[in-house]
Amino acid sequence: MDTVSSVTELAALARSRMPHLGGTLLVVIDGPAGAGKSTLSGRLALAMDAQLLHLDNMLEGWGDLDRLWPRFEEEILIPLSEGVPALFEPWDWEGDQLSGESATVQVSPRLIIEGVGSAHAGIEKYASFKIWIEAPEAERLRRGLARPGQEDSKKWGTWMPMESSYYDVDKTRSRADIIIDGTVPLPD
Repeated sequence: MDTVSSVTELAALARSRMPHLGGTLLVVIDGPAGAGKSTLSGRLALAMDAQLLHLDNMLEGWGDLDRLWPRFEEEILIPLSEGVPALFEPWDWEGDQLSGESATVQVSPRLIIEGVGSAHAGIEKYASFKIWIEAPEAERLRRGLARPGQEDSKKWGTWMPMESSYYDVDKTRSRADIIIDGTVPLPD
């Protein structure tokens, strides 16, 4: 398994891979909620000059994890693999419903998709590089509860065991190309 000591090294390692999503080099960043996926993905997207998709925008609420993969593949991965833009209806987290709007993911040379479920077992034929980021449960819960609009500990108390069960079945961590400690910030 690869190791890196900076975001620049991580970007170089990812860019060294061949594209598998049509002509797009796809990097996925998975790991439990609150581990640091969003922070790392934003920094990596800048370092790679990559388009970024937050998979939370496709989750249909706090209980949708098991239903995410078919929609993710059908609405995002298949169109992009065929060289056409992907369209999906984002989830409105405040309204707890689909937004009624359309979002587009353009075909691009490099794409980073981050979020719980982004490295589902089915991603193998599309992804060029899979990153797993992790942090201790107490730290992840602290981070999650500090997010605006996500202060409901009951929702987190339901989400975290569901997420853990999902990862146990999917074996996501074991298929990662690299594992990152989300409590140790990578320098640029």
